[in-house]
Amino acid sequence: MFANQIELLTSGSRDWSQYYDRGSSVFVLAGNVRPSRFDPMPKRYVDPPLDNADARRSRIEKDDLLLTIVGAGTGDICRVNAPVDNYFVCQSVARIKLRQPFLSSFYMHWFSSDEHGGKDFKAAMYGAARPHLSFEQLNGFLVPSISAEAAEAVVLDIERAFAHIGHLEAEAAHARALLDRLEAAILTKAFKGGLVQQDPNDEPASVLLERVKAARALEPQRGRKAAKSSVPRKKKVSQRT
Repeated sequence: MFANQIELLTSGSRDWSQYYDRGSSVFVLAGNVRPSRFDPMPKRYVDPPLDNADARRSRIEKDDLLLTIVGAGTGDICRVNAPVDNYFVCQSVARIKLRQPFLSSFYMHWFSSDEHGGKDFKAAMYGAARPHLSFEQLNGFLVPSISAEAAEAVVLDIERAFAHIGHLEAEAAHARALLDRLEAAILTKAFKGGLVQQDPNDEPASVLLERVKAARALEPQRGRKAAKSSVPRKKKVSQRT
């Protein structure tokens, strides 16, 4: 069970509203927990007493796993991949400190996989309007027991695959930009008559467009003249004296 891998499982304090929006410490919100990525922005500052028991247990460290346990992002999990100073989880985010921190990347990917731990997250969530995951559920999840060497190999394969996908996405974005420019160039060339061999007797498309514009500009005037001519004239009534 996952409980066998966990040294500490906790979330933020309920009594810190008096410390919000001041100081230089950072309150880690659900919005900072992205799928497989810790996003330090945006920052909400908090100023709790640092020697407080709640501050000590909820202060995150490198290699911790952060999991959203309340709200729309429930089930999003990431790893703290670098040291941070005085970052504290809120009530909606669980801090998971593993007995073997070097396994944090492996378990992050395990729970991010829809065919593995991610499927367990979805099955365990309760509360349709505002999903939740409980600590009891987290402790009870079945996870593979794996050596450091095997975990490292799995993580390396995953990261190589993600890097390859990122490279393909960059190439696709570059190709899309080239296609956009090519389409614009084709349209420009088409209206200049540069796509096919031009008959010297043909007028350029630009001249044709000007004639069309001029014809359209005359249409309202023609319409008014036609309407005016269609109005029957009043007959003169002779007055007898």
